[in-house]
Amino acid sequence: MDVAKKQREFRILGMTPSEIVKEFFSSSVGKVAAALFIILVVVSIYALIVLPPNFASVWNNPKYWELNPQYAPPAWIDSIIGPVYSQQIYVNNYAFNVQRQNGITYITVTFSVNYEYDKPWNEIFIVVNNPAIYSMSQPPVLSITVYRPDGSKIMLGPLPINSRVTALGITSEVVSQVNLFYNDEYHMSSIVPTGSSATPYLFYTVDDGKLVPLKGPYQFVLVFYVFSQILLLLIGMT
Repeated sequence: MDVAKKQREFRILGMTPSEIVKEFFSSSVGKVAAALFIILVVVSIYALIVLPPNFASVWNNPKYWELNPQYAPPAWIDSIIGPVYSQQIYVNNYAFNVQRQNGITYITVTFSVNYEYDKPWNEIFIVVNNPAIYSMSQPPVLSITVYRPDGSKIMLGPLPINSRVTALGITSEVVSQVNLFYNDEYHMSSIVPTGSSATPYLFYTVDDGKLVPLKGPYQFVLVFYVFSQILLLLIGMT
């Protein structure tokens, strides 16, 4: 009777499922594989709960990730290696002033950041969340003055603001102006590599012919030149 029962048992390569499980967990490789499988299941469940429902549709959408560059290191890396990489910041606390003269509205935004890292920010993004502003027939124009800790200043622009997000450092105008600054101040030409952003070079100085971080407080003064009365009304309502 027992022999007949054994013959009817389900076997794989001559082993029952229970024997396979026992053999699998008897080896260190099997235990590691099981642990990795459990971790994979836990991470998958976590991702299913935490990630937004439309994550699959935005994963390959460059517009969605433009404020989060794909090659930026994670924020926690500095807790391991020290203050090396500049952490992403959102500037919401700034001084705001509006003046109108000769039919032009001047909107001045002033803020300061303290740079104390070895590797500066890769890019500065100007974000305008009101589509009525950047979709006007004559969009605003932006000029920026950067006051550096060593007493020097870099003037950037004017740049048209014709989209929600404007990446400052990749524009040809800003690249040329940063190159000109280094040429005038340090007699170094074409400091910004071709195809790169000029933003990191706002936070460098030159010591013994080499680029070194210029740490300390930086003040940014942004002036928007607006050629429509509509924008002034929109700003007063928001």
